[in-house]
Amino acid sequence: MIEVLTIGFIPVDCKSQEISCGDFQSSGTTERSYRIGMGSITGIDSDVRIAFAAEHVVPNSPVLMLLSDHLRQFSLNLTANALYNALTMLRSGKERFSSKFRIVESEGGTFSNERYIFNGHYYIRRYEEYSDSSIVNELICVKVL
Repeated sequence: MIEVLTIGFIPVDCKSQEISCGDFQSSGTTERSYRIGMGSITGIDSDVRIAFAAEHVVPNSPVLMLLSDHLRQFSLNLTANALYNALTMLRSGKERFSSKFRIVESEGGTFSNERYIFNGHYYIRRYEEYSDSSIVNELICVKVL
């Protein structure tokens, strides 16, 4: 199983009422995607590989600090702690873990931005991909604070 993340930002002046993770051009967003598995985080649309030997989603994780630094190159300013909170929530599926993120209804990596309610916010999509190309446990959260 490979874990896949898409981390993005919806500009304040975004005109899209539907955000499609992985399709930043039609959504008008800025985003980057990563595969996590076999001891590394690897960029899907960027040239980055961050190796890790132990669990990487922990408080004050050096791995998440490196990912946070990498994201800044693309004007995606999320701290390692924010990434930790979002990933822990998305992995557990329990919104109560974080007061800064909210899980949003989505289908196939797409969620509603009706009335531009999420303009100016970050979002993270997470799913698990298996060798038969099946996708399970897909969730999207938006940073609301």
